[in-house]
Amino acid sequence: MTIPTQLPNPPKYCKGEVMTQSDWERYYELRKLRDRYVSDEERTDLLNAAIAASVKNDKETYDKIYEVLPLLPSVAITIKDLFGIKMIQDFNLFDAKKRYPNEF
Repeated sequence: MTIPTQLPNPPKYCKGEVMTQSDWERYYELRKLRDRYVSDEERTDLLNAAIAASVKNDKETYDKIYEVLPLLPSVAITIKDLFGIKMIQDFNLFDAKKRYPNEF
């Protein structure tokens, strides 16, 4: 996997995170897998499915749904700045990358 020459800006407050070559490779592999546009209608359907999975205590389905739903940009940037890039890499960052292109 090729890593871009321009990496995302580092987290503002999580200074202890060190990203190795393999960490960056995993991050960009996950970007290809996870980041995609989700329409408003699809978001509604996914949120309803997440609520149903939560009521049934179906953690596996619930987790899969939240891998598809894009994180809100404000939530993504806050988690990244406080806890580091590794903490958000498993989520869909499509909307966050549009709002903060140099951060993700």
